Amino acid sequence: MDIEKSPFPWFLDDDEIKDAENELVADVGFTYESDAHIIAAAPELLEALIEMQRNGRKQGWDDKYESSMEKTRLAIAKALGQQ
Repeated sequence: MDIEKSPFPWFLDDDEIKDAENELVADVGFTYESDAHIIAAAPELLEALIEMQRNGRKQGWDDKYESSMEKTRLAIAKALGQQ
């Protein structure tokens, strides 16, 4: 799955999140600095969830771990703006 996004890794630079090319992704302000770490990790987290979902389906996890697989599906859809 090819996802359009700024190149990662993203990193926190004071109160700004920047991409691998040092371009501004978000200015979070110091009030939300604790959230900035989660935002900066978002591309890798999404990529990991997509991989986990794909591998889980191959392993038949849909039935065995139905709740967890549904949570990953919903999180991926939300991240991609499909929810």
